[in-house]
Amino acid sequence: MSRCARCTNHRAGVTDVVLGHGGSGTNICVSASKDNTAIVWNYQTGELLRTFLLPATPTCLALDPCDRAVYVGFENGDVQAVDLFVPKAAVNALHDAEQQATPIQVPPTAPTGSPTELGEVHCLGVSYDGTTLVSGHASGKITQWESGAKNHA
Repeated sequence: MSRCARCTNHRAGVTDVVLGHGGSGTNICVSASKDNTAIVWNYQTGELLRTFLLPATPTCLALDPCDRAVYVGFENGDVQAVDLFVPKAAVNALHDAEQQATPIQVPPTAPTGSPTELGEVHCLGVSYDGTTLVSGHASGKITQWESGAKNHA
C-alpha cells in the first residue's frame, strides 16, 4: 500500500475518517478530530474542501448514501447531522474554490432525546437508503434513529 495524499489540517488527534460513495475525481473524505472540527477533503489530491467547526468533541462519523450529509457522534452522547449539500446552488459548495477557506460554524442542535445513560457515541451506521441511523454507545447500548427526526427507538 502506498500513500497517495495527506490531509494535515487537524490540530489534534483524528477520531474518525469516512470515505464518500462517489467514483470520480470529486469523491470526498470526511475526518473528525478532537480539535472539534470535521474536515471534508478530496482524498485523492489532499485538497481541503471545507472545514466545519463543531459544537462539541466528535467521536465518530457516518456519511449518508448520497454524500449529502455527514452524521457526527459526540462525547456527550449526542448525534447531529451536518448538511454538505446546498440545494439550488449553481456550484456544489464543497467544490467552490471561493468558499473552501471559510470555516462553517455548526450550531448546536436541541438535544436529540438520547438518554444520558447511553454515554459517548462510539460508532454510527446508516442504512443503504439513508432513512435509518444507528449509534453504538459506551454503555453497550445501540440506538436506532429515523433520519431527519429527533427521536430514537
